[in-house]
Amino acid sequence: PAAAADRPASAASAGSGGGAGGVPAAPAAAAAAAAAAAGRAAVADDRRRKVGRAAAKDRDLAALGDHVWQGVVQVRYRDVAPAIRAAAATAIGRWAAAYPSVYLGDERLKLVGWLLNDPAAPVRAAAVAALRPLYGRADVAGSLDSFTGRFGERLVELGRDVDAGVAEAGLCLAADVRRLGVPLVSVGGGG
Repeated sequence: PAAAADRPASAASAGSGGGAGGVPAAPAAAAAAAAAAAGRAAVADDRRRKVGRAAAKDRDLAALGDHVWQGVVQVRYRDVAPAIRAAAATAIGRWAAAYPSVYLGDERLKLVGWLLNDPAAPVRAAAVAALRPLYGRADVAGSLDSFTGRFGERLVELGRDVDAGVAEAGLCLAADVRRLGVPLVSVGGGG
């Protein structure tokens, strides 16, 4: 007994076969590992819940976007008021720039292409202004191939528009397209 009092505490506990507080070392390590695993599982569960909530919000936002698209933009791009048609072209361009995976498809962007032929110069100008940021982005150039193939000739014709402002904007747009290396008009070997 006196000899045990002369030994350091670590040696005394090692001799008794226990860890701090008399708990054996192996079970203490196992308890710590279990607590850490439980903590990681709680963090993983929390992340899964957050991802689920974010996915639900994303679905809600997509549904709202579709509702606005079908109820407003798809109807108003044909409005009798040129200012409303111009606003629709601007909205389509902004949405296509913000969400290219959704709005750069031919089904939606073609509305801007049709507005390039609008009788009102401000609408044509808005359509060109909606396209310029898209053709200025190399990351979406591949998504514009179908649109360019369909409306390339009109994009070239814009440089000769009767409105000087639209003609100037059309030439700038053609330069943007050219910078991307996208052919505006296909030169075919038809025969």
